[in-house]
Amino acid sequence: MMTLPIEETILTLGSCPRATAGVHRVANRWQESDGDSKAFESFCIKSFVTSDEDRARLLDRYESAMGSIGGHLYEIGRHLRKWTDLRGDEMPQVDDIMAMFDPCPDLSDQFYKQKIAFVALLNFDRPDLATMLRDGSNWTTDMWAEARIGRAFGPRVPAEVNDRARALEHEAGMFVSEFHVPVGQMVDANGKSWFEKDRKLIAHWLIREEIKAGYTQDGGLEKQRALSWVMGRHIDGTLPTQIMDSTCTGKWNPQENTIDGGDAGELLGPVRYQQLNTQRSVAVDYDAYYDEHPTAIARKFDLEREIPEETVEALMIELLEAPVRGEIAKYMENKLGRPLEAFDIYLEDIAEGASSAELDEKVTAMFKDEIEFQNKIPAVLTGLGFVDEDAEFLGTRVNVEIARGAGHAMRPGIPEYNAWLRTNRLDDR
Repeated sequence: MMTLPIEETILTLGSCPRATAGVHRVANRWQESDGDSKAFESFCIKSFVTSDEDRARLLDRYESAMGSIGGHLYEIGRHLRKWTDLRGDEMPQVDDIMAMFDPCPDLSDQFYKQKIAFVALLNFDRPDLATMLRDGSNWTTDMWAEARIGRAFGPRVPAEVNDRARALEHEAGMFVSEFHVPVGQMVDANGKSWFEKDRKLIAHWLIREEIKAGYTQDGGLEKQRALSWVMGRHIDGTLPTQIMDSTCTGKWNPQENTIDGGDAGELLGPVRYQQLNTQRSVAVDYDAYYDEHPTAIARKFDLEREIPEETVEALMIELLEAPVRGEIAKYMENKLGRPLEAFDIYLEDIAEGASSAELDEKVTAMFKDEIEFQNKIPAVLTGLGFVDEDAEFLGTRVNVEIARGAGHAMRPGIPEYNAWLRTNRLDDR
């Protein structure tokens, strides 16, 4: 490990607290490839900004630069993913390759190699979450901006680690997007079919929505129970292969997991958990580079969510122990006229309202397709209570597209672009 002239450099800069902290932050990330001890000292002396006016100018530059870098890289990623994210123009020979392309897989390291990160760490504080929560309410907007810039530069992660993570995350994303369970052969415990022969439901989103719809359907309870078994078999890997590859011609009872009353044959297996385990291995790869946050859980709470783990745990306990839960459960049982079952977690109609089927019909009548929906978003927002000016501003800045999976939203990335709402649809509505 190289020895850096930390104290000498601090002394040259006047030994002020800001210089002391900044030099130590730079030294903590400096590697031999960044230069020798003289290069370290020269860099710090040259790059330290002393006046408040120049620090304000430096902050403006970083806000602009980081917004541009992050925004345009996000733009590239969104554009190259569109063939795997959206329905329609598919080309399997190249779509996945495009989606996984990254023009700068070692960006975190390049920030240091090209000194952008070091200038920021030298001049701006990098507060931890505890400090932000304790003092942040008294900070000015500029102080928060400085903290955001300082925290923007994390560990130096090698390109090969990011490459592996990107490839496996894309694989997992496609697994989720393409996991549609054929339910055309499904029958409930009474032998009733509920769907057209070619109907597929993406797990778990559309299975959940069909369970919700069952509350207002005649005999819908048996449909809900059957679908809850479908969801359970997706979780534990016991979906029949002949169901998933659409070769089954018999009646599938998901509760018994039989085809025409007989053995269902080969089962899919724990493919879902294989994907989860792969993602666990990706998280472990990153652990070695995050000294301050050496686990995926720590990074999720402290860096991404910026909520202490113990705070979230306390909220969950408070929610689960709340006495009102028992009162609500009794109300729901009375409303349904039966004991609650596991899938009743999806019951939303606590108060009286339109059924899912009625809402579907209203939406279909209002919007014939995604293009009409996009054009009418300002009117929808006005109907929800937005003032005309806000409805027009927001509603005209959303592009609607049809996703291959359950759908998602994508932010603009840069101020000049619209947001993307990627939703789902049936063939006829």
